[in-house]
Amino acid sequence: MLRNVIKTNFIFTTRAVRSKVGGAVNPENGHVSDFFETTPKQYEGQKVLKKLNFDHIPIEQQATIFFPGQGAQFVGMLEKTKKQNPKALELFERASAILGYDLLKVIDDGPSTKLTQTLYCQPAMVVSSLVGYENLKLERPNITETVTSMAGFSVGEYAAAIASEMMSFEDGIQFVKRRAEAMDKCCQLTASKMVVISVKADSRLQALIETARAFATEAGEVPLCETSIYLFTGHQVLGMSECCYDFISKNHTNYNVKVIKELPVAGAFHTRLMSEAVNELKIEASKLNVNYPICNMYSNYTGALFERKKRSIRNNLLHQICGPVKWEQIQQLIYRNHEKVNGTYSFPMYYEVGPGKSLGAMWANVSKKAFKNYKHISC
Repeated sequence: MLRNVIKTNFIFTTRAVRSKVGGAVNPENGHVSDFFETTPKQYEGQKVLKKLNFDHIPIEQQATIFFPGQGAQFVGMLEKTKKQNPKALELFERASAILGYDLLKVIDDGPSTKLTQTLYCQPAMVVSSLVGYENLKLERPNITETVTSMAGFSVGEYAAAIASEMMSFEDGIQFVKRRAEAMDKCCQLTASKMVVISVKADSRLQALIETARAFATEAGEVPLCETSIYLFTGHQVLGMSECCYDFISKNHTNYNVKVIKELPVAGAFHTRLMSEAVNELKIEASKLNVNYPICNMYSNYTGALFERKKRSIRNNLLHQICGPVKWEQIQQLIYRNHEKVNGTYSFPMYYEVGPGKSLGAMWANVSKKAFKNYKHISC
């Protein structure tokens, strides 16, 4: 997809201000501060742009795209695309040339134990989700002209970065490859898990975490136990060492915390265990050729919009590796983009592209009304 830009003598604009019938930028449709990359002299002192304004597109025609993360993968997840949109599988040829192995074969043949491995799972999820986005384009040819927001869950953030033209496909896959390698090394440092838990108002989660850490320390084990993902209200994912998991699995009810399930991943991602991965990738991240996204993009690391500052974009893409994913906060911000007129709610369409419906299940917990506009587009 071509980046739709207009250059002037001091600035460029993205498709932030598009006409209703096409993708052309029209500065007359919006305020100058809504679409300038940098602030020209006559506008100095005004607030630097964060959110792109798409008010010219009727709310019902707007679309938000969700890209899933690890845990949603399964062997054979591309069968539908093979039958209905085989051309989209060309993305796997391009990815495999970068990765050095046949990624599509890993997905087709498995086994699941191999596909779950970080080295294979992360690029598999990114490319499969992008294939899902291609399937959406096939179903709705004009979808790219109405997409106003994107967000990716964990490694899905890199799929969103590619789809929003924040980075090229090749640069994105290369970075995901290195990310997977670095995070896999961290997983080898100590046995660890990611566990979904739920809490109530009277739960004592922090006390449970601190006691589990103390238990591990006394046992001479790694005292790793912290929130790695904020899912939705009352639900989190804890990343923890095996020793802390043993304690929590036996004592969680004493703290009014419910352990729901263990995630099928290789280790405690988005925790301090991944700090070495961040250190290893710092130089590569600093050299990433990033652009400003063509729609509103939400950051896992901050739980807010990516700032239109390239250094900040690189920083957020890097540090989400060892920081908690703020998905709950992202969902709340995305939900705000709706209208209520005379008691009637109007929402954009919400598409989850790629394997599984895990993000849709969480979206349903944010708003049943908004969920009526949710649709899953498989890969």
